[in-house]
Amino acid sequence: MARILVSKEKAKTPLRDLVGETSKLDQCLTCGTCAGGCPVADWEGMDPRKLVRMIHYGLDEQVIKSNWIWQCTNCQRCTWACPMGINFGEIITTARSLVPREETPGEIQKTANNHRETMNNMRLTVEDALETFNWMADELREEIPDFELPIDKEGAEFFCTINSKNVQYYPMDLQSIYKIFYAAGVDWTISSKWWEGTNYAMFTGDFDTWEYTLREQAKRVEELGCRVMAYTE
Repeated sequence: MARILVSKEKAKTPLRDLVGETSKLDQCLTCGTCAGGCPVADWEGMDPRKLVRMIHYGLDEQVIKSNWIWQCTNCQRCTWACPMGINFGEIITTARSLVPREETPGEIQKTANNHRETMNNMRLTVEDALETFNWMADELREEIPDFELPIDKEGAEFFCTINSKNVQYYPMDLQSIYKIFYAAGVDWTISSKWWEGTNYAMFTGDFDTWEYTLREQAKRVEELGCRVMAYTE
């Protein structure tokens, strides 16, 4: 494990103040149980226990600039294993939120932006999505002749969400979803808008986009009068 170099300067971004109370940060026993089960422990010399100690020492900038906070899968093994119940997931997500959006690695922030701008991650138009939804329904009728695809059905019990990657790249997976609802005999619908079933803003720590997309989707659920949102992932 690499040495921790403590800065004498006051941290500019007080991570400890942001996550201390709700994450139970101050209850850390430094027992290392979190690190023992972490799939990315020792990646670039970091692990969950060291992360907590760095925040306690005010090394916020080093934490935020670390590649390790993006290597973390947020699987929450550390949180479940911690005898004190420290919420490492909240710590990681908050740390990511302090990284400038343009410095977010890979395509995950771009994907979150797509969702906000076009109602889905793949930037599919309403027309393109509906064409694919109906195309798969038409093919399914060769197997289930009386299958009907409910689009924008008001008052349906279940509001069905879809991973946009299925619509874009794996449309046949839609038929599996259709079959499940058909076999269950429940009242359901797919919306022509805000049907996206994933939210990448959760992974980037972009809380504003996270909240905006969720509220817009919830608004659509209320407009249709659905009672349950079904995440088919």
